[in-house]
Amino acid sequence: ARDAARLGSLELAQFALDDECPEARRAVAEALGDAESAAAAVAQMRAILELWLTGENGDPLVYDSTYGGLCTRRGLYDHDADFGNGWYNDHHFHYGYLVHAAAVARRYGSLDDAAAARTAALVLDYANPTGRERNLPAPRGYEPYVAPRSSYLPVARHKDWYDGHSWATGLVAYETGKSQESSSEAAHGYLGAALYGAAVGDARLEAFGRLCLATEVRGARTYWRMP
Repeated sequence: ARDAARLGSLELAQFALDDECPEARRAVAEALGDAESAAAAVAQMRAILELWLTGENGDPLVYDSTYGGLCTRRGLYDHDADFGNGWYNDHHFHYGYLVHAAAVARRYGSLDDAAAARTAALVLDYANPTGRERNLPAPRGYEPYVAPRSSYLPVARHKDWYDGHSWATGLVAYETGKSQESSSEAAHGYLGAALYGAAVGDARLEAFGRLCLATEVRGARTYWRMP
């Protein structure tokens, strides 16, 4: 399932979550006397992530010039594939897992600058802090992969700033309207953006990710949690 946008990225994120807390990581390694296991998990996670970043995963990401975003090739030509990825469904879910994994890999020194720049295209697809503002330069370090002023990608693609939460539904709504689908996955996607900003030293992206995360949680508590 590693070539499926949602399932493959979810599998990858499991490695990230297992290694996210350095205190727990050290404690487990010391208790088991096997410090190499944690490093092996990070290396395995990095190897899977590399398949996505280099387009060798069997369903590579391509740029859609019509609506301005990254889609799986399969999803772009078959809108029923990859949970409707080509219709821009769930991008903050799918790519949030990849971005979180990249943040952890970067933190442990397992993500080089070239891979980090490619990851920038993923995070800016759903958590772009600049968008089409003409007076702002491209985010630092992203210039080789993103057009000047990030004009190829919108600001916070899925976010509904009035309600605070995001909509998982992309271009085409259901008969009953748009769907939130998973408030926890939405929050996780923005957590990934904030962690990635922190990992690469991009204060603007980190702050924007934190803003998106905070409003997502508040929106979920307001509209989606049963009393």
